Amino acid sequence: MRRDPDDPISDATWETVAETIAGRPLPAVRRRRQQWRVVLVVLVMVAIVGGVFVGVWSGPEIDLHTEPRDGAWGTVGAVCLVASLVAWVAAIVWLLRRDAFPPLGNDPTSGLRARERRAIDRMARGVTARPDGRTDVLRAVAERRRRDTTVSVALAPGFLLLWCGNLLTTTWSTLTAVQAVALVFFAVVLALALRWRAQYRAFVERNPPRAEREPEPAG
Repeated sequence: MRRDPDDPISDATWETVAETIAGRPLPAVRRRRQQWRVVLVVLVMVAIVGGVFVGVWSGPEIDLHTEPRDGAWGTVGAVCLVASLVAWVAAIVWLLRRDAFPPLGNDPTSGLRARERRAIDRMARGVTARPDGRTDVLRAVAERRRRDTTVSVALAPGFLLLWCGNLLTTTWSTLTAVQAVALVFFAVVLALALRWRAQYRAFVERNPPRAEREPEPAG
């Protein structure tokens, strides 16, 4: 039974998310879903890396050979490569000093169906209306997502500098085309992370802890 006819999430799911926030271990079904998602991501990454190596070793018809680029562009590219390392070190130090890394295995919506995760995330970003009585849960989700996106915002510039450096220091080839796609991908990741981080932060600021706000209706 649903508590609110306009709420796309069942009461049982809300209660499970609240229990996860409180520290209860994941139920078996959610744990299996989480494990299968991890396995899928790993398989995709292995397939991509394996495909690159197969292309290098057994695909002579694909031009993956690159030549170093001289001149001003090559110099700028080399500076970008060094700057990427500096950016990563600075980002990790900054994240550690601010204790900004989210705890591992403590995602409140881990193991939920993709549709449910998206619905809860949209509520936590303030994009869709939240049901009555769920502010505390959504605030905890928004705080976790804010920390997740903070890590992405901190680390993404290093990847952008890396791919920029690779593009500027080598001549054009199939390999640099792949790097160009990676550059666009990380630019999109950074843009989305900045937008979502601002939305999560705004939700947290608009909804203080229960002790600091008026009680919500029971629904």
